[in-house]
Amino acid sequence: MTRERNELRKRLAFATHGTAFDKRPYHRLNPDYERLKIQCVRAMSDLQSLQNQHTNALKRCEEVAKETDFYHTLHSRLLSDQTRLKDDVDMLRRENGQLLRERNLLQQSWEDMKRLHEEDQKEIGDLRAQQQQK
Repeated sequence: MTRERNELRKRLAFATHGTAFDKRPYHRLNPDYERLKIQCVRAMSDLQSLQNQHTNALKRCEEVAKETDFYHTLHSRLLSDQTRLKDDVDMLRRENGQLLRERNLLQQSWEDMKRLHEEDQKEIGDLRAQQQQK
């Protein structure tokens, strides 16, 4: 658009007889002058519109870049948290396995103690029965 604008300005300058500042009353404009002038105004308007669109596009790009950075940072944090939680879950599973083993040992010990207690109670009962018979 800028190149076209400059080209139209050149053509506009050459389309007039003399200079634009020539104020002589007999100065006649080239018949294409008005057409070129309108084309120049349209080109300048289009150029301004494109510059406005470009500015708006740059603003949107900056906003999207900021939003992308925010979500990238958030994603990194979430990945870090996920890794930490996986490590915590692994540690808790190991602790749970150890506690289950300890529970099984304690249960086995309790069953052994219960069995020994029952045997002792039986022996005590047998001894009492023997004493009563004597």
